[in-house]
Amino acid sequence: MAVHSPTSGPCRSIVVSKLVAPATRRSLENMSRRSGVDLFFSSTLSSAELTDRAAVAVVVPVPHAEDEVMEMVHRIRELAPTILLCGVIDVPDQSLWLFAERNGFNLVSSAGGIGAALSRRLAADDLGVREPIAVLNSSDIAGRLGLLGEFEVEGCSVALWRGGGRLGCLENRCTHSGAKLSEGEVEDGVVTCPRHGSRFDIVSGERVRGPADSDVKHFDVFEREGRVWIVPEP
Repeated sequence: MAVHSPTSGPCRSIVVSKLVAPATRRSLENMSRRSGVDLFFSSTLSSAELTDRAAVAVVVPVPHAEDEVMEMVHRIRELAPTILLCGVIDVPDQSLWLFAERNGFNLVSSAGGIGAALSRRLAADDLGVREPIAVLNSSDIAGRLGLLGEFEVEGCSVALWRGGGRLGCLENRCTHSGAKLSEGEVEDGVVTCPRHGSRFDIVSGERVRGPADSDVKHFDVFEREGRVWIVPEP
C-alpha cells in the first residue's frame, strides 16, 4: 500500500531549552542571525511551545544517564512527534553520543557545533514539517517481536521491526547486495541480511558488521494514541 503525507508550509522557529550551556546558546544565536529562523528559549518545553509556535526543531542538553535519555525522547515525542529533536553533549562521551542517536535523537552535536550542524540539517530538510503516517494499530502488534510489517512510504519500501525493546524502521534494502532486510533475522535490535550476513541497527540503520560498507536509510517511528506511525523523509 502506497501512502503519502500532505504538503506543509515552512516552519518558523526553534525551541531551545534554557538549560543549554552558554556555548550552545551562542552557537544557535549565530545560526539564527545567518538564517533568519527565530529562537525561543523555554524553561518548560510545553506542548504549546512545541506546536503552537510551528517549531521545526527543539534543542536540549543530552542527559548523562541512558534511562534519562529515553525519558527525554519519550516526553518530546509525546508532545510533538514530528519535531526535529536535537541534543547537545557538553562533555566528550562517544558512547552517550551513539546511544542518543540510536534511541530517538535526530541530531546530536557538541555545544559549539550545534549551530552549524542544525543549519545543515534544516537546509537539507528545507524547513519542511514531516507529517507522520499511521501504518498499524498498536493492538495488532502487542507482544510481538521481530518483523512487524513491510510498507511503501512515499515511494520507498520500508520494513518495521521491534527488537531490543525498541521500534525500528529501515529502508527494506541491504546497502551491499540489495536483498530484502525483512527476510533477515533480528536479534537484540540488529537485523542480519539474509544474503551475505551484513548486520544493521534497526533504529539508526548503522552498519554493525560487513560486508556492507555503508549504513541503511532509517525512518523515525513511534506509537501514539493506539497506532504506530512512520515519519517520512522531508
